[in-house]
Amino acid sequence: MATTALEPDGSVTLDGLTLQAPGIRGAMSVERTAPPGRVSVGGAAAGAVADPLDRALRRQRMRVYRHVTVDGTRVAAAAPPAGAARAPRGGAGRGTTPASAPDPLILTVPAPRRGRGQVVLVIANGVATWHHSEESRSAGLAAATSPTRTYVIPQVRPAPEREAAAGVSIGSVVINVITFPVAKLVGLAARRIARDWDAGQHPSQLRAYAADGTLTALAPADWDRLAGGRALLFVHGTFSSTEGAFSRLPPATMAELHRRYGGRVIAFDHPTLADDPFVNARAFFETVAGRTLELDVVCHSRGGLVARSIAERPDQLAGLGPKTTVRQIAMVGVLNGGTILADAAHWGELLDRITTLLRLLPAPGVVGTLETVLAVVKALAVEVAQDLEGLAAMAPGSAFLGVLNTGPAAADGSRYRVIGSNFEPIDPDLKAWLNDEVRDRIFAERPNDMMVTIDSMTAANGSGRFPIAAADIHAFEPAQAVEHADYFGQPATSEWLLGWLAGAP
Repeated sequence: MATTALEPDGSVTLDGLTLQAPGIRGAMSVERTAPPGRVSVGGAAAGAVADPLDRALRRQRMRVYRHVTVDGTRVAAAAPPAGAARAPRGGAGRGTTPASAPDPLILTVPAPRRGRGQVVLVIANGVATWHHSEESRSAGLAAATSPTRTYVIPQVRPAPEREAAAGVSIGSVVINVITFPVAKLVGLAARRIARDWDAGQHPSQLRAYAADGTLTALAPADWDRLAGGRALLFVHGTFSSTEGAFSRLPPATMAELHRRYGGRVIAFDHPTLADDPFVNARAFFETVAGRTLELDVVCHSRGGLVARSIAERPDQLAGLGPKTTVRQIAMVGVLNGGTILADAAHWGELLDRITTLLRLLPAPGVVGTLETVLAVVKALAVEVAQDLEGLAAMAPGSAFLGVLNTGPAAADGSRYRVIGSNFEPIDPDLKAWLNDEVRDRIFAERPNDMMVTIDSMTAANGSGRFPIAAADIHAFEPAQAVEHADYFGQPATSEWLLGWLAGAP
């Protein structure tokens, strides 16, 4: 490992990498690709068990080319020396950095060799952020011919109580320069790359969901049992899977649900990146193949849009499921009015938030969810165009939501219920990151679970089925610090679900 000192008014070059760190006095160290068996992402010690993010990187054939650690204190930066590059404001598609924020870090690295792409993952104060080079952002990977790549990395601001102190420590800022093979990807649209990967890894399938979390193909006997009474359907959200979304439900909760539904518990897995929820719903009905089903649904995030597409069957799905009836939907963190994070201009922010939420979450299925996030990171590194319909459908004002959120109140007796959260992080550094002057404006300061506002979950949106009645809403309070990926690990979520589903046969 090579190490050199950092001064707040200049730049340093080490092992072929050049770093400008305005206002930071400390040290920079660089490690080359970590040997097998060592966790390189996050800086864990040799021999440590790989964390979910590290395992997801390996499964996506993404290799840490250089592992950079910056340690030091933030001090007043002098004017840059004559001829030195001035750190531009702003980052990879994240808007303009406020004048009061620290100047960003500027990292210049050798371009990847032919046939490989490159991105940077930064982990600072527990926050994970992805960065594409200035060259690939402006020209796309195929057109980026410079021998170097430049990354503009906004500094994660410390908590206000620490920011005001002189010589405040920045902690350890870990910068991972990551490369991956792209020879077969160049020339393909980002949508095609993501569609091919997501469909291959997450084919549409409806399976029996056992009380112990086991998922098995539906046999003829299972279909006969489903016809014998109301069944419970689980539908996951974006980037996720049944295992990734619902595995934190306590075994006792799952056992009780199985008892109430006579073992008629099923789960629908589906690709979420390139296809809108209407396409997912069509795949569901094609699997059901005209059989009679009476359902209650538990869904998370985007899965609620799929569940509503199944339940409401707008014109696009007419005739596909005439024998399927949805009695009630328990919507957990569902973006019924969309989320601004699904707008293409905010996809970088979306990827940062979900990586930050998931990288330390101790749950089965997290690796698979992170692997899907990495598929999008790679796709956007290959091509500037951003046309993933599965994500774009969730943006406020999308054509999909314009169709879904139209029509009169339900005449079929179905009932919608909502679990949401007004998330306020306990960790002061995560709180400072979320509440900075740019990021805080994303949700216009409205209560949210870090991914979706409560208004989007419950308020009027054009559909006669909304707003949701107050009696059908449960929301976690800020002091409970429940974020979008952590609903199903909360005892109150089980309590509310069992209370709502008590009338099941």
